[in-house]
Amino acid sequence: MSELLTRIENDHRNVEFPLLRAGTVEWRDFGEWSMASTVANADSFGEMLETFMADKAAAAQVLSRFILEGRWHA
Repeated sequence: MSELLTRIENDHRNVEFPLLRAGTVEWRDFGEWSMASTVANADSFGEMLETFMADKAAAAQVLSRFILEGRWHA
C-alpha cells in the first residue's frame, strides 16, 4: 500500500493529498467507484451542501462515523 500512496502523492494531478487514516479494512465501502476529478464553483458547492444538510441529524451521524471511526456506513 505504501508504494501506491507514494505514487498518488507524487502525481501532479493530486493537489493537497492528506492521508486521514491508514489501516486494514474488512470490505470495500465503495467497490464500484473509480477516481475522478471535478471543479466546483460556489453555486454547485452550495447546492451540494444544501442537499447534504437537508437532514442535519443524518449528516452529523455520517460525518461523526467518518471522523471518529473512519467509516461511512452504520
